Amino acid sequence: MTQEPQPPYGAPPGYPPPYGQPQQSYGQPHPQHGTPPQGPYGAQAPGPWSQTPGPPWPPAQPWPHPGTTPAWPPYDPKAPRRLVGAERFWVPAAHWLALISSWLGPLVVLLTVGESHPRVREHAKESLNFEVTIALVMLVVALAGLQTAGSVLWVVPVWVLWIVARLWATVHAAAGRTVRYPVSLRIVR
Repeated sequence: MTQEPQPPYGAPPGYPPPYGQPQQSYGQPHPQHGTPPQGPYGAQAPGPWSQTPGPPWPPAQPWPHPGTTPAWPPYDPKAPRRLVGAERFWVPAAHWLALISSWLGPLVVLLTVGESHPRVREHAKESLNFEVTIALVMLVVALAGLQTAGSVLWVVPVWVLWIVARLWATVHAAAGRTVRYPVSLRIVR
């Protein structure tokens, strides 16, 4: 029985040779893969290995097209926008100050800081409108309470709604979102 000769020790095909043995030079193609065919003047000839051509450049019409707005990035009016500078304090304060001082806090913010910061002004107006709405609802409930004894119990749910709405608005305003109270009358514009 004859043994077949073993192949020489070394790296398997496709791997670099072991340390100390000559390596393949850089300009030569790998013996298993070959090189893509070359076109005239050294450019690659067309084939599956060439890059697919993209759209013609420059485009036929300038971008964005006249009369349109760019579609990217998409504009979402409800997306939070960063609060900068004094807005970081005063935008949420326009909402939480009403928990302490009712309508007086948003009114002071509107007349002082709202003069120079449009976002603070927008939030202070919304907060003040909600305070006026809640005051009108409480007035109606109080007048109805004079007529019937059961309507006095409506003060508690209105008060709970007021606190929950204020806390919700403060958190959303601090995150940079635009706040709209759902049951608010738009009296202050």
